[in-house]
Amino acid sequence: MLKTISAPMNRLPRLGYRWLKLNEYNISEPLQVPLKPYTHAYLPQLDHEVKINRAGSSVSRLKLLSEIPYGASSELVGLVEDHFNAGIELLAPAGVAVSEPVVIPYHLDGENDVLLDLNVVAAERGASVTVVMEYSSDEGSSTIHNGVTKILAEEGAEVHLVKIQRLNDQGAHFDSLYVEASPYSTVRFSQVELGGKFSITNYLSRVADNAATLTKSMYLGDGERVLDLSYHMIHTGFRSTSDLLVKGALKDKSRKVFRGTLDFKRGARLSEGNEEEYALLLDPDVSSSAIPLLLSEEDDIMGGHAASAGKVDANQLFYLMSRGLSQEEATVSLVKAACWPVLAELPRQVRSQIEGELEARLTDQCTT
Repeated sequence: MLKTISAPMNRLPRLGYRWLKLNEYNISEPLQVPLKPYTHAYLPQLDHEVKINRAGSSVSRLKLLSEIPYGASSELVGLVEDHFNAGIELLAPAGVAVSEPVVIPYHLDGENDVLLDLNVVAAERGASVTVVMEYSSDEGSSTIHNGVTKILAEEGAEVHLVKIQRLNDQGAHFDSLYVEASPYSTVRFSQVELGGKFSITNYLSRVADNAATLTKSMYLGDGERVLDLSYHMIHTGFRSTSDLLVKGALKDKSRKVFRGTLDFKRGARLSEGNEEEYALLLDPDVSSSAIPLLLSEEDDIMGGHAASAGKVDANQLFYLMSRGLSQEEATVSLVKAACWPVLAELPRQVRSQIEGELEARLTDQCTT
């Protein structure tokens, strides 16, 4: 059985000038998704109190929470919710603080070339947990990943979700994330986008009284890769906080669109939101677009947004080359330095791996 993906994705909540062609992402041609099992093992063996099961094994406590539209498109979200072939339901019980990250390795290859994962992460009152989801694929396999992740952080809970996407250059990657941050909770999201023929990601958070959602994201576009990144932070509560920092670099003929929306609803008095996106343009044929958007129904709020794109600083490049580095080595160092605020958020066991792949792609040594 096949399902077709064709609908517009990452549509802005408030449309801008149509002639810019940046209100949404339209896939170049319909994508046929075969519905088939995913057979790789991905559930970790845990030795602490966190409970984890396969998706669909229980009634999700987030089933009724995400009543508002979310995700890259309703078509993509519906495909996962109706036909998921993998995923987790993770519960961190009240008061439990887990020091080691829970790692979920999703791998695609010639046999398992379609992944439709539905993930639910719930942290009860006062709990703390870190979850790392890795998406990788074998060289040469044409793969499709379409995922949905829902997070519920109850009062006073802390959740850190890390998503690392390293698909090969033939992979299609769609990812939708919905976050419900209850009063006095904190949800951190660290995102790494390094692979895929095209990568379409969507993040939406609802931030209640005195809650915080903190997002740091990095990307690298090489070859003819297409990245379309959307973030929507909805402030519903008093003194709520959101912060978004996106760093990345583009080389060859890659294209990137960033859409960031700070959305202050009535009742979000004294809330604060900030969004920043910075792109390094390493080649003349890349394309970088940014649409930072600020919406507010309240007067007493603070909202800031910034976006910039430019070449590597010539003075910094000269300084590093004068210390013995080649131009290529100096460029790699500057890109790593630019992305360090995101790399520093990653667990140690995955950080060095990401730095290595980043360097390989920048120096055209990556084989995927």
